Amino acid sequence: MIMRTDTVTGRVTMDIGPGQMQEVARRTRPVVYIIQEDPKKNTVGVLNYGSAEVLLTAYEEATMLNIRDVVAKIRYGLRHMRPIDYLVCIGNPVSIGVAFAVAAEFTGGRFKVLKWDNQEKRYWEASINL
Repeated sequence: MIMRTDTVTGRVTMDIGPGQMQEVARRTRPVVYIIQEDPKKNTVGVLNYGSAEVLLTAYEEATMLNIRDVVAKIRYGLRHMRPIDYLVCIGNPVSIGVAFAVAAEFTGGRFKVLKWDNQEKRYWEASINL
């Protein structure tokens, strides 16, 4: 990526290579972090809010034996989380709690959550500000 400044107008422009376009889009568009995938749930609706990333597979359960691994994986998955990004409340309650705590740590307590409404058949957005 090459940044140029027009000496007359002071306007800054960027020349973006083909491999960098996806990274620029990822930084400007919100990311929707699905805490734990569930094969029984259709999460296509979250794509209306941003690009989706899954933190834990359906088979990664937070138990006494592997809680350190689950926390480490969630921390790694949320390492780039920003206040404009979302968490989707799907999965093991312990994993959801860990994801909320990590998100609060990385964003200074400000992030967004998507919750499925069975009656309306859509996701509702909630802003968290601790």
